[in-house]
Amino acid sequence: MQAPMKTRLAFLAVALLLSAGRPCHAETEREVARSLAFADGIEAMEAKDWERAERIFLGLWAEWQSYDVALTLGQIELKLEKYRDAAEHIAYGLRHIAPREDPAVIDAANEGLARAKTFIGTVRITVEPPDAEVLVDDVTIPAWADGEVFLEPGEHRVRARAGGGAVVEETFWVAAGDLRALYLNTEEARRTAATAPEPPSGSPRAKPSWVPAYVLGGVSAASLVSSVVLRASRSNDAKEAERLHGQLSPGACVDGGASSSCSALLGAMDRYDRKGVAADVTLAIGGVAAAAALGYVLYVVLDEPKETPRLSGSVGFDRTGAGVFLGGSF
Repeated sequence: MQAPMKTRLAFLAVALLLSAGRPCHAETEREVARSLAFADGIEAMEAKDWERAERIFLGLWAEWQSYDVALTLGQIELKLEKYRDAAEHIAYGLRHIAPREDPAVIDAANEGLARAKTFIGTVRITVEPPDAEVLVDDVTIPAWADGEVFLEPGEHRVRARAGGGAVVEETFWVAAGDLRALYLNTEEARRTAATAPEPPSGSPRAKPSWVPAYVLGGVSAASLVSSVVLRASRSNDAKEAERLHGQLSPGACVDGGASSSCSALLGAMDRYDRKGVAADVTLAIGGVAAAAALGYVLYVVLDEPKETPRLSGSVGFDRTGAGVFLGGSF
C-alpha cells in the first residue's frame, strides 16, 4: 500500500480510539471493558499482529455493533485480504457514522471501501414491494444495507419473497470489480401465479419410446442368426461323427471302449446334441422377442397406454444349456 494510504489508515485507528475511549462520569464497567479491548486491538494493529487484532475486534463486534468497531474491523480485514468482509463492515460503519466524526476518518473509510470493491462484486438490488424479504445465497440482506450486497466473484442466487407466498428467483454471475443492478418484482410474480391455468389432473403421460421395440427386434434377429449358425455347425458335427463311425469296426465302442477314436466319436455326438438344444432355445427366444416387439408396437404405440412401458431381461445358463428371460409391462 502506498505511504499516504498507510498514514490515513493509522489516523483512522487513532481517531477511532480517541472517540471510543473518552471517559465520562456515566461510564459503566462494560464501557470500560470496551475501551480497554479497543485499546488492546489498536496496540495489536500497531504491532502489525493482524490476526490478533481481528480476534479482538470480532469479539467487540459481537457485543457492540458500533460504527467505530465496524470501521476498524474493516481496516484489519483489508490487511488480511478478506475483502468481502471488509466491504461489509466498512459500509456498515459509513452508514452509521456519527455526524461529529472527523472528515479524515470518513475519507480513509471511503478509500478502504473502494479498494475492497476492486476484489469483489457489488450488487444493488431493488425489490417490489419494498418490504419484501431478499435473500442472496439463502442469507437475508439486512435492512441497513439498503439493497447493496458484496459478493465473492462467481455464481450466486437471489430470491425475493413477499406476503402471500410470492417468490421471485434469479441466478447471476459477478466478477471482481463488477457493479450490477437487479430488479425483482414479487407483485408481478403473484399476479402471474394467480392467473395461470391449473395443470390437468394426474401426471402427464410420457411419450412412448421406440427403444423397447428396437431392443426386442435386435434380440430376435440375434437369436435367429445364432440358431442358424448353431445348426450349420451341428451339421459339421454330424458329418464328423459319421466319418469316425465309418473308421471303427462294429462294436468297437461297446462296453466302454476307450480308444481315441471312440472318444472322438462320443465328443462329436455330444456336440451335435448340445448344439441342437442350443439352436432350439435361441430359435424360441427369437420368436418370443419378435412377438413381444410386435405386441409393443400394436399395444403401446398405437393404443397410447396410460403408463410408461417397461422392459426387463435376464440371462441364465448351466452345464446343459442357456436361456434369455424377457419381461415387462405394456
